[in-house]
Amino acid sequence: MNTATLARVPTGVFPTPLQKLPRLSEELRREIWVKRDDLSGLALGGNKARKLQFLIADALDLQADTMVATGYVQSNNVVQTAAAARRYGLHAVLALTGKQPNSLRGNLVLADYFGAEIVFGGDMPQMELLEETAAKIRARGGRPYVLPPGGSTAIGIAGFVEAAFEAKNQWSELQFEPDCIVFPTGTGGTQAGLALGLRLCGWSGVLYGISTGKTRREMLEALPGMATTAGHALGHQQHFTSSDFVVDEDFFGAGYARPEPDDYAMIGHIAELEGLLLDPVYTGRAMNGLVRLQKRGELPGAGPILFWHTGGTAALFAFDRAC
Repeated sequence: MNTATLARVPTGVFPTPLQKLPRLSEELRREIWVKRDDLSGLALGGNKARKLQFLIADALDLQADTMVATGYVQSNNVVQTAAAARRYGLHAVLALTGKQPNSLRGNLVLADYFGAEIVFGGDMPQMELLEETAAKIRARGGRPYVLPPGGSTAIGIAGFVEAAFEAKNQWSELQFEPDCIVFPTGTGGTQAGLALGLRLCGWSGVLYGISTGKTRREMLEALPGMATTAGHALGHQQHFTSSDFVVDEDFFGAGYARPEPDDYAMIGHIAELEGLLLDPVYTGRAMNGLVRLQKRGELPGAGPILFWHTGGTAALFAFDRAC
């Protein structure tokens, strides 16, 4: 790993804790651990703080004055981008897919508190919305630093390469090694970075991504290039193909950010069982997948499972639920 050559600024509190879930382990008859990136310390926590330590530094080096991020209305990435931007004196413009709601909820409340400028693009494709927003900023004299969905650039992905080494050091100290790591995968940056980092540190288990809204085919078309490009950017001539990735598309139901009763039931179950909060967009769905797959005996290996908690707490307060 060679992230030492990249400029960075502090955006989170690392390492994040790695904890055992004893009651869930007893229920599933298999040792379950959780990597607590929900405790990263930025905008209620979340794994995007790992990318932003490099992305904000790059923006500052390029003398940008505005971070431009895109995502759906309850995107964790955009609100964490807004928080990190304000911390370093940068303006934040969030170009969101979807219609402007009647009231602010969840991550939109946080974005408003951080003073972000929010643009709602309706049905406009994300990349088109992003380009249009950046052009308007340039037209008014601004210097935008434009992030793709999820902030999943080669520089950003380096944050998860480091995360892989961080987790390996922790489980070595705790004297265990997972056979399988389960996590929510969306834009692919987390999965690509972890795949690269875990390969570099010699881990031989299975990285099991639970898709939160994209099809397996869509993910497998994007992931190899992302991981390969990130490796080259860090000086590692690693090559990835679709066979290097596992993506499960069976748990996103009606689609991204459309929680279903099963998602809420799993959030409640884990909260009662372990006092651990998940969210209805990302981690609730991924945990739903972990539990169901393990009960069916479909997760690889027989040793410990590590669940990577990517954050998303604010989304708990973004959706109506029947009483």
